[in-house]
Amino acid sequence: MLDENKLLAVQLIVEGKLPKTEIAEKCGRSRQWLYDFIGTDEFKSEVDRRLQEIRTEGNKMITNNLGKSVENVVYLANNANSEKIRLDASCYLINRSLGMPSVKHDLTIEPKSNESKEKQEFLNMLEDDNIDVDFEEVEIEE
Repeated sequence: MLDENKLLAVQLIVEGKLPKTEIAEKCGRSRQWLYDFIGTDEFKSEVDRRLQEIRTEGNKMITNNLGKSVENVVYLANNANSEKIRLDASCYLINRSLGMPSVKHDLTIEPKSNESKEKQEFLNMLEDDNIDVDFEEVEIEE
Protein backbone atom coordinates (compact mmCIF):
# COMPACT_ATOMS: atom_id res chain seq x y z
CA MET A 1 0.00 0.00 0.00
CA LEU A 2 1.32 3.42 -0.88
CA ASP A 3 1.53 5.85 2.01
CA GLU A 4 1.43 9.63 1.69
CA ASN A 5 5.21 9.96 1.18
CA LYS A 6 5.27 7.33 -1.54
CA LEU A 7 2.34 8.92 -3.36
CA LEU A 8 4.09 12.30 -3.21
CA ALA A 9 7.31 10.74 -4.52
CA VAL A 10 5.45 9.15 -7.44
CA GLN A 11 3.71 12.42 -8.25
CA LEU A 12 6.96 14.41 -8.22
CA ILE A 13 8.80 11.84 -10.32
CA VAL A 14 5.99 11.70 -12.89
CA GLU A 15 6.04 15.52 -13.07
CA GLY A 16 9.78 15.30 -13.77
CA LYS A 17 10.68 18.79 -12.55
CA LEU A 18 12.84 18.04 -9.50
CA PRO A 19 16.03 16.08 -8.98
CA LYS A 20 15.72 12.96 -6.86
CA THR A 21 17.53 14.54 -3.91
CA GLU A 22 14.89 17.28 -3.68
CA ILE A 23 12.08 14.76 -4.08
CA ALA A 24 13.45 12.77 -1.13
CA GLU A 25 13.68 15.96 0.93
CA LYS A 26 10.08 16.93 0.11
CA CYS A 27 9.00 13.46 1.22
CA GLY A 28 10.95 13.82 4.47
CA ARG A 29 13.04 10.79 3.57
CA SER A 30 16.57 9.96 2.56
CA ARG A 31 17.78 9.74 -1.00
CA GLN A 32 18.48 6.05 -0.42
CA TRP A 33 14.84 5.52 0.64
CA LEU A 34 13.75 7.06 -2.66
CA TYR A 35 16.10 4.91 -4.74
CA ASP A 36 14.94 1.79 -2.85
CA PHE A 37 11.31 2.75 -3.47
CA ILE A 38 11.96 3.42 -7.18
CA GLY A 39 13.21 -0.16 -7.52
CA THR A 40 9.96 -1.70 -6.25
CA ASP A 41 7.14 -3.16 -8.33
CA GLU A 42 4.76 -1.03 -6.28
CA PHE A 43 6.46 2.15 -7.57
CA LYS A 44 6.65 0.96 -11.17
CA SER A 45 3.00 -0.05 -11.16
CA GLU A 46 1.84 3.32 -9.80
CA VAL A 47 4.00 5.29 -12.25
CA ASP A 48 2.67 3.20 -15.15
CA ARG A 49 -0.91 3.76 -13.95
CA ARG A 50 -0.42 7.51 -13.71
CA LEU A 51 1.30 7.78 -17.09
CA GLN A 52 -1.56 5.82 -18.65
CA GLU A 53 -4.02 8.29 -17.08
CA ILE A 54 -2.07 11.18 -18.59
CA ARG A 55 -2.08 9.53 -22.04
CA THR A 56 -5.80 8.80 -21.79
CA GLU A 57 -6.61 12.39 -20.83
CA GLY A 58 -4.37 13.72 -23.61
CA ASN A 59 -6.07 11.50 -26.18
CA LYS A 60 -9.49 12.68 -24.96
CA MET A 61 -8.42 16.30 -25.40
CA ILE A 62 -7.12 15.63 -28.89
CA THR A 63 -10.28 13.74 -29.85
CA ASN A 64 -12.51 16.49 -28.49
CA ASN A 65 -10.68 19.08 -30.62
CA LEU A 66 -10.16 16.93 -33.69
CA GLY A 67 -12.69 18.75 -35.88
CA LYS A 68 -11.13 22.13 -35.15
CA SER A 69 -7.63 20.74 -35.75
CA VAL A 70 -8.61 19.36 -39.14
CA GLU A 71 -10.25 22.67 -40.03
CA ASN A 72 -6.99 24.45 -39.09
CA VAL A 73 -4.90 22.16 -41.30
CA VAL A 74 -7.31 22.61 -44.21
CA TYR A 75 -7.21 26.38 -43.67
CA LEU A 76 -3.39 26.33 -43.73
CA ALA A 77 -3.39 24.17 -46.88
CA ASN A 78 -5.61 26.72 -48.60
CA ASN A 79 -4.62 30.08 -47.12
CA ALA A 80 -1.14 30.12 -45.57
CA ASN A 81 1.17 32.84 -46.86
CA SER A 82 4.08 30.44 -47.06
CA GLU A 83 4.10 28.07 -50.01
CA LYS A 84 6.00 25.54 -47.87
CA ILE A 85 3.29 25.57 -45.19
CA ARG A 86 0.57 25.15 -47.83
CA LEU A 87 2.49 22.24 -49.37
CA ASP A 88 3.18 20.57 -46.00
CA ALA A 89 -0.45 20.91 -44.90
CA SER A 90 -1.71 19.58 -48.23
CA CYS A 91 0.70 16.65 -48.14
CA TYR A 92 -0.33 15.86 -44.59
CA LEU A 93 -4.02 15.79 -45.54
CA ILE A 94 -3.40 13.65 -48.61
CA ASN A 95 -1.16 11.20 -46.75
CA ARG A 96 -3.59 11.04 -43.85
CA SER A 97 -6.47 10.23 -46.20
CA LEU A 98 -4.77 7.95 -48.70
CA GLY A 99 -1.89 6.59 -46.64
CA MET A 100 1.78 7.37 -46.78
CA PRO A 101 3.16 6.61 -50.23
CA SER A 102 6.01 4.17 -50.38
CA VAL A 103 8.12 3.04 -53.26
CA LYS A 104 10.24 -0.06 -53.24
CA HIS A 105 12.63 -0.80 -56.02
CA ASP A 106 14.41 -4.13 -56.16
CA LEU A 107 17.80 -3.73 -57.82
CA THR A 108 20.20 -6.53 -58.48
CA ILE A 109 23.34 -5.27 -60.17
CA GLU A 110 25.96 -7.54 -61.60
CA PRO A 111 28.88 -5.35 -62.63
CA LYS A 112 30.90 -6.38 -65.65
CA SER A 113 34.58 -6.88 -65.13
CA ASN A 114 35.51 -4.09 -67.56
CA GLU A 115 33.36 -1.36 -65.95
CA SER A 116 35.00 1.92 -65.22
CA LYS A 117 35.73 3.15 -61.72
CA GLU A 118 32.89 5.70 -61.97
CA LYS A 119 30.37 3.01 -62.82
CA GLN A 120 31.49 0.89 -59.90
CA GLU A 121 31.25 3.88 -57.54
CA PHE A 122 27.71 4.54 -58.78
CA LEU A 123 26.73 0.92 -58.21
CA ASN A 124 28.26 1.01 -54.73
CA MET A 125 26.32 4.19 -53.97
CA LEU A 126 23.06 2.47 -54.94
CA GLU A 127 23.88 -0.44 -52.67
CA ASP A 128 24.84 1.91 -49.79
CA ASP A 129 21.48 3.69 -50.14
CA ASN A 130 19.66 0.33 -50.02
CA ILE A 131 18.08 0.85 -53.42
CA ASP A 132 16.83 -2.48 -54.67
CA VAL A 133 15.94 -2.81 -58.35
CA ASP A 134 15.42 -6.20 -59.99
CA PHE A 135 17.56 -6.24 -63.13
CA GLU A 136 19.70 -9.09 -64.34
CA GLU A 137 22.20 -6.69 -65.78
CA VAL A 138 22.48 -2.92 -65.82
CA GLU A 139 24.49 -1.15 -68.48
CA ILE A 140 25.38 2.49 -68.08
CA GLU A 141 26.29 4.50 -71.16
CA GLU A 142 29.40 6.62 -70.92
